Amino acid sequence: TCAFRSSEADAEFLDKLESQIVEVVKAEDATRWGLLARRSELSVRSFEYHAYSDGGSVSDPEHRDDGSLLTISVLLSPLGDFEGGTFSTFVGDQRVEHKLDRGDGVLFVSEKRHNVSKVKGDRRALVLEMWEGPRNKND
Repeated sequence: TCAFRSSEADAEFLDKLESQIVEVVKAEDATRWGLLARRSELSVRSFEYHAYSDGGSVSDPEHRDDGSLLTISVLLSPLGDFEGGTFSTFVGDQRVEHKLDRGDGVLFVSEKRHNVSKVKGDRRALVLEMWEGPRNKND
C-alpha cells in the first residue's frame, strides 16, 4: 500500500480522479445508506494504490476500515495478471465473494469486514476511504 506522491502534472490527474470517485461514492450513498449527508465535516481519509504480489492478501478475518464511513476498492489489474485475489465482504458469518474485472469496484460501509484472498501474480487496486473529519494529510 502506498499513498500517492506525484509530479505536478500527475497531481492534476489524481485530483480529478479523486473528485470523480468521491461523487460516485456520494451518489451511491444517497440511494443506499445515507451515511454521508448527515456529517458536518466529510472528507477523504485515504486515497491509496494497493499492490499485491505472490502470496499477498488481506487475510485477517476481522479486518475493517475502522474510523472511516465508506470505502471503495476498484480493481486496476486485468484478470490475466493474477490468480486468487478475490475481494470478499461478510454478511454476518457468511462470506460474499465479489467477482471483479478491471475497472469494477466494490463500495461498502467501512466497518464491514472484508478481505482479499491470497494472490498469485500481480493484483493492483485503488482504494478510497471517506470519513467525518479533516482531510488526512499523513502518508
